[in-house]
Amino acid sequence: MAPPRSKKPRLVTKYPIQRYKCGLIAGDLVRLRVDLVICDHRGRKTGKIHHRGEIWRVLTGSKEKQPIVWLRNDSGERHTWDDNKQSIGVQFEKVRYSEPRTYSLVRFLRCDFDPQYLQKFPFKPGRSYLYLSAIKNMPAHCAVMDCNTGRVYAGYHTSNFLELSEDET
Repeated sequence: MAPPRSKKPRLVTKYPIQRYKCGLIAGDLVRLRVDLVICDHRGRKTGKIHHRGEIWRVLTGSKEKQPIVWLRNDSGERHTWDDNKQSIGVQFEKVRYSEPRTYSLVRFLRCDFDPQYLQKFPFKPGRSYLYLSAIKNMPAHCAVMDCNTGRVYAGYHTSNFLELSEDET
C-alpha cells in the first residue's frame, strides 16, 4: 500500500535510489498478482482498477522519510508503493526477463515509456504480437507481427517485448 500523502505536496526532481530495501532494483519488471482497486487519499474507491497480470517497471527512487518504491504502470503513469518486502510481495511478483523465443507470442511493455511518448508507437494495449526474430545486423532489435492485423513491425528494441506465459495465451 502506498504511504499516505502529506498535506503539502512537494516537487521531487532527484531519483538517486537504484536498489530498494525490499530487494527490487531499478529496471526490474513486476507483475500484479491480484486486481488493484485504486482509492483516493481518503480511502474512497476512485473507480480505477489495475488488473491482475499487468506488468509494471521499477524506476529509480527518491530519498524520502518513508521509504517508497517508484513504479511505472502499463499506461506510463508513475505510482509509489511501500518499500518493504512483505507489502511488495503481496501485490507483485518479479518477472524474469529473457529474449523472446522465435515465433512466440509477446506483449509490448508499455510501462517503459511516459504517456506522451506512448502515442508514437503502433502497439496497442492488450494485443498480442508474434515475435518473428531478432534482426541480425541490428543488435538488440527485432521484428514482430500484430496478430490481429497481420502488419509487421521491424526495428524496435527487443527488450520492449515480453514473452507471454502459458496462462496468458
